[in-house]
Amino acid sequence: MRQVYSFLCLTLCIVLFVDSTLMAQSYTVTDLGTLGGTQSTATDINQAGDITGSAYRSCVDCYPHAYLYKNGKMRDLGALSDDTQSAGLGISGGKGEGKIRVTGYSYTQPCVRSDCGPIHAFLYSDGRMRDLGTLSSGGDSEGFAVNSSGQVTGWTGVENAQHTLMNQHAFLYSKGKMQDLGTLQGGTSSFGTGINDGWSTARNNGVQVTGYSSTASGFYHAFIYQDDEMEDLGTLPGGSSSLAFAINQFGDVVGSSTTAEGSYHAFLYSRGHMRDLGTLPDFPNSAAEGINDYGDVVGSCLNIFVDHAFLYRDGRMYDLETMIPEGSGWELERALAINNDGEITGTGRHNGTTRGYLLTPVRKRGWMAMK
Repeated sequence: MRQVYSFLCLTLCIVLFVDSTLMAQSYTVTDLGTLGGTQSTATDINQAGDITGSAYRSCVDCYPHAYLYKNGKMRDLGALSDDTQSAGLGISGGKGEGKIRVTGYSYTQPCVRSDCGPIHAFLYSDGRMRDLGTLSSGGDSEGFAVNSSGQVTGWTGVENAQHTLMNQHAFLYSKGKMQDLGTLQGGTSSFGTGINDGWSTARNNGVQVTGYSSTASGFYHAFIYQDDEMEDLGTLPGGSSSLAFAINQFGDVVGSSTTAEGSYHAFLYSRGHMRDLGTLPDFPNSAAEGINDYGDVVGSCLNIFVDHAFLYRDGRMYDLETMIPEGSGWELERALAINNDGEITGTGRHNGTTRGYLLTPVRKRGWMAMK
C-alpha cells in the first residue's frame, strides 16, 4: 500500500509540474508595432490571426488611425476624412470565413484643435472605408463588432419622441441598412458590442447580437438580441447591473456583472445561466471581454494599482503574464479577444510603452473537439 501511495504522489507531482511548466511557457508574445508613432492598441482578432486596433503615425501632430495587422505588417486603414482620427474595434474573415472586414469609428470632419466633429461607424473591406451613417441627422455612431457576412453592430444616436434629446441605441447593420434594436423594457439607451454568424444556432433568424441596455431601474443589463427580441440576461446573484462584451457561435456571452458584495466579476452566460468566473488573487474586480467557440474566455482583472490580463479555460483563471517568457518586458494589461486557435490580442505595456500585442500558443487549441 505504501508503494502504491508513493507512486500516486509521484505521479501527481509530475502531472502538476508538467501542467505548471506548460502554463508558464504557453505563449510567445509579439509587439504589433505602430504606424510610425510611439503607441498602439489592439482590440480584436479574426480566425486567421489578423488584428485591428488603433496606432499613432509618424507625424508628430497626426491623429491615430485604424489599422489592419496581417502577416506581421501593420497597414493604415485611413479615416473617413483627411486629418482626422479613426480606430478599428472589430474584425472578421480569414480561414475560409470570407473577406477580411473591419469595423470601428472615424471622425467625419478635419479636426480643428481638439474638435473633430461627429464620429460615424465604418465598415472597411476591399481596400475601402465605408461610412455607415446614423439613424438621426447630426448624431454619432460607432461599430463595435462585425461578422463574416459583413453585418455590424454598435450604437447610433437616436432622437427621443420629443426631438429634445439624443440617446444611444444598439444597431444591426445588414444589407446596406441600419436597424434600431431598441432597448430593454423601460430603458433609454443601449449598445451592441458583439455579433455572431448564427450558422450553428439552428434558428430561423440566424444572427445574434449581444450588448447592454439601460432598464426601468436605471441600471444597465446585458442582453442577447435574436428573432427580433431583446432578452435581459440579468446579473450575478445580488448584483444590480451587468455589461456584455462578446458572443460566440453557440450564443455563449461574456461580460461583467456587479455582485452582492459591491465588486464586479467576469461572467459567462451559457444555456440560460450566468456563471461567476471570479478573479485572480489580490484583484477584487474582473471583466470578461472575449470568447471563442471552445468556451475559452479572456479579459482583465483590476485593482486600484494595476490591470492584469487573464485567460479562463476549463474552469480555471490564469494570469497571462505567467504564461509568456520571463524577461519579455511585457505587462499584459487587457486581453480583448481570442480566436479558435487560441491566439489572443489585447493591449499592454512593452518596456513602459503602450502597445498592442499578439499571443501565439505553443500548442494550438484547435485539436480539441468543440462542444
